[in-house]
Amino acid sequence: MGIFGPPNIEKMKAKRDIKGLINALRYREDGKVRETAAEALGQIGDVRAIEPLIAALKRGSSNMRKEVVCALVKIGTAAVGPLIATLNFGIYNVRKEAEGALVKIGTAAIGPLITALKGGNGNVRKEAEGTLVKIGTAAVEPLIAALNDDLWYVRISAVRALGEIRDSRAVIPLIAKAKANFSTESERHEAQVALEKIGDPRALDVLAGMLINTLRNDPFRRSSGIQNWEFGIKAAEALGRIKDPRAIESLLNVAIHETFFHELRVAALEALVEIGEGHIVRRVLDWLECNDQTTVKCIDAAKRIIIEMIMRKGDRIAPDDLRAVATVRDMTRVVTEAQRNPVTDDYERIDWNLKVDNSQLRRIATKELTRRGLKE
Repeated sequence: MGIFGPPNIEKMKAKRDIKGLINALRYREDGKVRETAAEALGQIGDVRAIEPLIAALKRGSSNMRKEVVCALVKIGTAAVGPLIATLNFGIYNVRKEAEGALVKIGTAAIGPLITALKGGNGNVRKEAEGTLVKIGTAAVEPLIAALNDDLWYVRISAVRALGEIRDSRAVIPLIAKAKANFSTESERHEAQVALEKIGDPRALDVLAGMLINTLRNDPFRRSSGIQNWEFGIKAAEALGRIKDPRAIESLLNVAIHETFFHELRVAALEALVEIGEGHIVRRVLDWLECNDQTTVKCIDAAKRIIIEMIMRKGDRIAPDDLRAVATVRDMTRVVTEAQRNPVTDDYERIDWNLKVDNSQLRRIATKELTRRGLKE
């Protein structure tokens, strides 16, 4: 250490003076000296610098932490273990810097991070899971292997991480996890949520099953009801993104279910419109004609589907179906006509709570027929 001035970092680096550079990490007079020492240690790459660099990471300024991270990344694999241990450090910014270093190290950090999922420290497991997500696609295959780990919490962490990474390679293993009788209920649920996030058409049966479970499991917000309908909303949104017509029946059953919450029914309605198959209108018309004893709430939801389909996907609807809507009369004995708010042409501002009378259906269908030059 320089007696008559700051340490000469360049000279130490040229001599590969690891001990001197480590001492320079603690030089109090000048932060730039400390930062330059960290940089030099990274360039040399000697593993003896790892622990002192970790100590500097925990106590240093923001600029110092950045230099330390760069140094540890250059040292590479040998720094992975100490960096994972730092994921449990009490200061958030330090943990995030350690996570960032592990992400930059990349593939070499994946195995130790998977091992960290098995540890007894919940904070480290949580941080390790998030780090694997940030590493991304390179972690997919090891995470798929971890789906069969002996420890249940490792399996669940792997499922969650795969859902966040959203790689299609995980779809088939996650479907198996969601359907397996030997999986715990928590594992099956997390696998369903992961598949919803990935949004792959191959998961349609599982996502439709989430909707069916919403129908069966306490739709009135008793006990676990809140959780159930939130899962149902996510499933409906995923089905809308997938746009597979096979989901139409399940979504219709939710959209017109009289006991469901507004938010869940709206999600199903929106998904139906996203799928956008023109024959949805005919399917809903047939339902209205065959269900004249159903509650007003369900009928209004069904009519809202027709309105939204015409306003957003009018070109996909067969002319005969549009004409059927344009000439619709009272299709149910339980609907009492009352003062209604007019339908707005701006679909983004439509209030899904509005009651819908048949005159609105006729008016909007007639307008669409006129727009397409089909009005006789």
